[in-house]
This record gives sequence, C-alpha cells and structure tokens, in this order.
Amino acid sequence: NELPDLELYMDQVIALIDKYLLAFLKCSAAGQVTPTMINNYVKMGVIPSPVKKRYSRAHLAYLIMVFILKQSLSIGEIDTLFRLQLETRDISELYDDFCSQQQSMFAEMLNISVSEDMPLRDYSLRMATLANTCKILAQRTLRTENKN
Repeated sequence: NELPDLELYMDQVIALIDKYLLAFLKCSAAGQVTPTMINNYVKMGVIPSPVKKRYSRAHLAYLIMVFILKQSLSIGEIDTLFRLQLETRDISELYDDFCSQQQSMFAEMLNISVSEDMPLRDYSLRMATLANTCKILAQRTLRTENKN
C-alpha cells in the first residue's frame, strides 16, 4: 500500500525504481534501471505487460523485487520464484511478505553483529559466506519445487 496507486509511464517508473533502490541498496543496482531491462522482463514474462504503456502499483512491486533479487538469483530463477509464489497468493501479498522478510532478515543479521564481539573483517566474511549459502539453498529449493 505504500507504493503509488497511479498509472505511470516508463520514465516515471524508472525514476521511482531508482529512488526506491537507492534507499534500499545504496549501491549497485540503483541508477542502472533502463527501459530495455524492463521491456526484457516483460518479454520474458517475468512481469506482466503494461496496459497502454502504463505501469501500475503491481508492476512497481514486481520490478522492485526483481532488481533486489537479481543480486542473488538469475532472472529465470526469479521467474520461477514468482510463478510458484503466485500459485497461492496475489502480487500484493507476495510483495508485502517479501518486504516483511527483508526487514526481518536485516534485523536478524544486524543483531548478530551487535551481539557478538567480532572484528568487522570477520563479520564481512561471515556475511559473504552466509549470502553464498543462502543463494545455493534458494537455487536448490527452486529447482526442486519447479520439478514438482
């Protein structure tokens, strides 16, 4: 519900996605969203087609998740994830759950850094290996679910 409930044109979508990603990631993906990328995700069926070249709140939800998730999953894996999740709920529920889980994981990981007396260099190694482990487990789970 926090996403704008307006129909937006491509340039407006890009400006909003850049703004949201900048606030969330503060790095890599922000500022690099292009019309070509969005058009490719539509052509691949990862996100629905715009209606009369206008994008809705649902499109923004899809795109935010795509740009965040593509840091660790391929576009094909993201497509599988969406397809599996949308079998039992709609995009607004999926997006709300995604945001909730992101917040929860950040809080949990920050608690580790606060609660343990660990040098920053060791913490960064721990988080990098945790990220890699989570990526591998997510990919395996998606492959298994996709076969069923």
